[in-house]
Amino acid sequence: MPINTQSVTNVQATHPLQSAAGVQNVQSTNKAVEVGQSWKGSLNWQSGATPLEDNSHFRENLTNQAALLQPTAHSCMNCKEAVLLMGLKAYADTPESNRVIRELEDNLNYDIGYNEILDEVVGYDESEPATSFEAGDVVFFFADTHVALGAEDGKVLSLWFGPGSSSNLQEASPEDLFQLTKENPEVYYQAAKGWFNVESGDPEIEFQFLDVKSQLQDALETNGGLSPTQKYEFTAKIDGLLRQAGADPNNAWEFITVAKQPLDVLAK
Repeated sequence: MPINTQSVTNVQATHPLQSAAGVQNVQSTNKAVEVGQSWKGSLNWQSGATPLEDNSHFRENLTNQAALLQPTAHSCMNCKEAVLLMGLKAYADTPESNRVIRELEDNLNYDIGYNEILDEVVGYDESEPATSFEAGDVVFFFADTHVALGAEDGKVLSLWFGPGSSSNLQEASPEDLFQLTKENPEVYYQAAKGWFNVESGDPEIEFQFLDVKSQLQDALETNGGLSPTQKYEFTAKIDGLLRQAGADPNNAWEFITVAKQPLDVLAK
């Protein structure tokens, strides 16, 4: 099978949408974080980069702001859309949030334009290497392979395929998300390659990356999955490529960048 994060087991949401009164949360002074904390256990991660049929919450609701801002436990979206949605809910009906919704609608069928708007609002282009973050900062892993909203106590609010068996919004540490990436060679390859494309691009290492990709695809097509031994071997190969590119594959913070409070722009 081709390399695709959608092949990672995706557990469908089973919890009803939780209200802030229904869960015990650390209170935050950041409005977007408060929204995210009230949504923990809800939303449903899908890996699509744009709102396709199986990644549908934004596609179905951009023309209905009330529905857009009231997702259910089965509302499908990717991690970056989830971070944006927390900001849109926190700062509903401001001129800037309304502008963003309309521009997303106008670019719904244009992958580049749609993702440029997401990147602008969640602050990817302004993100910088860091070793810490504050509530309301946006945290990017391996370039923008994964995106989460900084919460309290060194945790982030993350919509992904884990940790654990949940594909719902949850709190996790950056180290937990880093480990989740490394435990899934398909995801780890894409993440490492995304980081490499931004940080290095050395043609000799690029060739080796492509060789590992070919080997990984062959193993998946032959066996329909990877054995524990194959997972270990592919992880070791990717680790080696990152070392060649000058990074420490055991240090999560080498692959993390942080944008400072970008969702606040939606308050204007």
